[in-house]
Amino acid sequence: MVGFDGFPHRNKQTLFSIAGCIATETRGVLDTFIGFFNNAALMLILCVIYDTFSIYSISKKSLRDCLTGVLVGLICIAVMLNPWTLERGLYFDTRWVLLSLSGLYFGLIPTVIAVIFAGALRLYQGGPGGVVGTVVIVVTAFVGIAWNHWKGNRNKPLSWGQLYVFGVVVQLSMLSCMFLFPAYMRNSILKKIALPILLVNRRAILTHL
Repeated sequence: MVGFDGFPHRNKQTLFSIAGCIATETRGVLDTFIGFFNNAALMLILCVIYDTFSIYSISKKSLRDCLTGVLVGLICIAVMLNPWTLERGLYFDTRWVLLSLSGLYFGLIPTVIAVIFAGALRLYQGGPGGVVGTVVIVVTAFVGIAWNHWKGNRNKPLSWGQLYVFGVVVQLSMLSCMFLFPAYMRNSILKKIALPILLVNRRAILTHL
């Protein structure tokens, strides 16, 4: 039986290189999970504040919608300021979960206000993901608003199965926006974020329902 010391020097270098690549990829995925969990925790603040200050009980709809939109926008900014950074200018967070839920439950006006807050910040941050990040904001918010309209037409509460489908549609909408990146960037991005998004954020959506 040949011990490790019996390996040729080139084979040792190869093994160390493979081990290093595995460690780097694992660390990257774990960082993504941690970042997304932190974002999900921040989104819980929205529920607490909204309930504590009883914004939903304000009788004047226009005022209620504006306050709700500003609150969602500020929480969205807090989420965006605590991202997981893939590389300089490429930031990932759960703003799209928050905005899709805003569209689903708060409707058009509050969500449009929140989209303006989030979109302005993402464009200000810039970088190679600035435009695509803004597209993600608009697309996922639109999915929530469209689902809200469909829910209103049905005049029935959504079932857990329908809410699960909603979460999947939001996730796929977000991931499809990644195809706006050049191929060399897209493949690396999807490799690092697809699994955490599919596992963590569907649970985040269902937790906030």
